[in-house]
Amino acid sequence: MTLADDELISAIADGDIERARAALAAGASAQAREKGQREDLNWPALNLAVSKGHREIARLLIDAGADVNAICRYQ
Repeated sequence: MTLADDELISAIADGDIERARAALAAGASAQAREKGQREDLNWPALNLAVSKGHREIARLLIDAGADVNAICRYQ
């Protein structure tokens, strides 16, 4: 995971679309996953945005190529 990916995940957690947009522009992957203790439990960025109700960020991620079928262990 890159620093830009970390920034994207942080922006999603905070609901900050401008930071999310900037992170993507800086090279963050729309496929980024949040960090967790176990890799198989890490939520994809899109799932995180949806779970927090951040529709605009979810749309931004989809437009940036996020996999709408990506899953984590709890899905």
